[in-house]
Amino acid sequence: MVRLQSRALVWAGLVAIALVLSGCGGLFRDRYPDYQLEGSVTPIQVPQDLDQPMSEPLMPIPGPMVGSEGKVGVEVPRPEPLQLAQHDERASLRDTGDDQWLLVAASPAEVWPELVTHLEARSMKLTHRMPERGLLETGWLDRKDGGRQRFRLRVEEGIRNRTTEVRVLQQSVTGPVNASRLPWPRSSTDKAQETALLQALRDALAQPQAEGGASQVSLRAQALSGTPRSRLASNEQGEPALYLAVEYARAWSAIEAAIERLDWPLEDKDRSAARFYLVVDQEPEGKPGFWARLFGATEEDADAGRAYQLQLTPVEGGIEVSVVAEPADALNAETKRRLLSQIRESLL
Repeated sequence: MVRLQSRALVWAGLVAIALVLSGCGGLFRDRYPDYQLEGSVTPIQVPQDLDQPMSEPLMPIPGPMVGSEGKVGVEVPRPEPLQLAQHDERASLRDTGDDQWLLVAASPAEVWPELVTHLEARSMKLTHRMPERGLLETGWLDRKDGGRQRFRLRVEEGIRNRTTEVRVLQQSVTGPVNASRLPWPRSSTDKAQETALLQALRDALAQPQAEGGASQVSLRAQALSGTPRSRLASNEQGEPALYLAVEYARAWSAIEAAIERLDWPLEDKDRSAARFYLVVDQEPEGKPGFWARLFGATEEDADAGRAYQLQLTPVEGGIEVSVVAEPADALNAETKRRLLSQIRESLL
């Protein structure tokens, strides 16, 4: 009798479970129609005294190229190579006199965790980490002279694709100063300390991290690579141009370094006129030189003696670099684009 009751209870339980599983629709009401009928509501308003949420897209779509509106058959430039030349160092110091920075041959998302690891290894406690803005700030550190100092690191994408620029701002104080409310200076208080930290970072980032660390990437720092700082496009006159989203001094230094790295013959340069004067080198026996070959000249064109110039022009958002030929029709658009493309590949 007991066995029969046990079997009955087991069968009753199984039947109950089957009914529940097959009848979930009756136990839980389908709210899909409610969502379809529900109207929109007013967006939440954040009070002015509170921080606003980050609403900028992480991967913005670039706008149309200047001068390309309404044109038919505009040729889209080929993508530029992402890797650096074999003779380039992964990390190197750059100095223009008024500005110095660390150039790293890696994306900001790759460099960010390496910077954090190195600073923490040097016992430099980080008080602020803002990867979306590319800012790292240390707390106050004791100096040997009895004072204190702190550092701010600014990380941003380099002019060339998949490169990163790191700048350091140093601040030192002495005496009883309310350091917590002290604003950051516009330039480093102790330039030697700024340089020393940049050199230490260069040595630390000269080689990728060991296996297991080299693959680390900051997802939040990927926003720093949203908009390229250099691009090839057409200007308002429809001519090929290279656009650099930097200040004039930085653009001048970058173009000058690119010409040197390309080993192009430079006759003269005039910073006040914003021009680089390039000449055609001549080879023996009347054969075209380097520039002539670059521009597709034949042996009959070898003695043409044409001069070419790179003109830097301030525009909204940066600097426009264009090619000026004498006479004006000495170069076609494709040749100018090829020249500017080589410059872009050699930017530092």
